[in-house]
Amino acid sequence: MRKSHSPRPAFTLVEILIVIAIIAILAAITLTVNNAVKNSQRKARTRGDISNMIASLENFKSIYGFYPMTSGASASTNWQRTLYDCLTGNKVYKIIDDKIELVAYDSNLADGKTSAVRRSFVSDANILTALDENGNPLPEEEQYFVDGWENPYAYRYNTLTSGQPNREWENPGFILISAGAVYNDPVTNDDYFSDDMETTGKYNESYFDDKNRADNITNWRLE
Repeated sequence: MRKSHSPRPAFTLVEILIVIAIIAILAAITLTVNNAVKNSQRKARTRGDISNMIASLENFKSIYGFYPMTSGASASTNWQRTLYDCLTGNKVYKIIDDKIELVAYDSNLADGKTSAVRRSFVSDANILTALDENGNPLPEEEQYFVDGWENPYAYRYNTLTSGQPNREWENPGFILISAGAVYNDPVTNDDYFSDDMETTGKYNESYFDDKNRADNITNWRLE
């Protein structure tokens, strides 16, 4: 006599939905943990790069007397390029007609009177630099430093006006900022900085209270 087999119980719709919900929750947890680990690694890399640049900027000042400055306009892109050019030795200070000028390095500048000897204060391999959309380094004339999230650093230190440092700058040092995990493009040239930070170098604790800037990593308050 042929034995009858009882039908195999099937998953109900509710059970399937529960399984899907559990998988979604586990995936979300995994993604959150991965993002947290990546951000932690990027933050550590950024802090390391900032420390590297701090040392490089101090070395630059010990030789030329000032940290890197721009002349006149202070657009963010000018500062990005100034920081990169000075720390890689592409630009140097020179006294021309009793005025300080930041000029492109040329071997002819090393004439014994200007002490304009080219020296690189950092190596591109030590600090992250910008990449194009294909993941290739930008041309040298367009290059700048980026943080762990591949966003440009905001750097400020006085400006050259009429061949001399602008006397409004009241900060004894420079300002170097990574926006951290949450990057917000400045609406205007001085929007990235609060109060008079752009022109005088002043800052206060409220700068970190802004929800859009809570992740900032800087040379003057490394958390």
